[in-house]
Amino acid sequence: MLKKLEKLIKKLVDHDVEIEMDDEFRYDVDDGGTIYYTIDEDFNTECNIDWKEFLAKHYNFDLTEENWFVLSILHELGHHYTIEYFSADEWNKMCTMLKSNDRKKVNFDHFNKLNERVATEWAISYYNANPKEMKYFCSKINAELKKIKCANT
Repeated sequence: MLKKLEKLIKKLVDHDVEIEMDDEFRYDVDDGGTIYYTIDEDFNTECNIDWKEFLAKHYNFDLTEENWFVLSILHELGHHYTIEYFSADEWNKMCTMLKSNDRKKVNFDHFNKLNERVATEWAISYYNANPKEMKYFCSKINAELKKIKCANT
């Protein structure tokens, strides 16, 4: 099941980027351009709820249980394609998280960072420009995720 999921993600990414399962979604330029993803997260996390609100407000994009995993992968791929717009110093400064007890403030500060916004815009543009392909990947990836979660319960 994991191999089939990884194969689908590689097909979705279909670029010169490595993918690897981890405990979070992230892009690491230091690893030569690696997208890390997790199967331990689901749509109803606080961060995803905040991201849904942010995307609706700023991009008129409806993040759903069906499309959040694919958009998360595309967002990380967006970092790969937009990192050239930033110097190493700029990138490192933007990757520093705000320290606060206010979760929503931390999340919205993160979502509003220029490198995050550019990656999100890339992801949404790609998603919207390829509706049939995105419907296919959302359906296939979600089916695999459900199989994995059922097997682990």
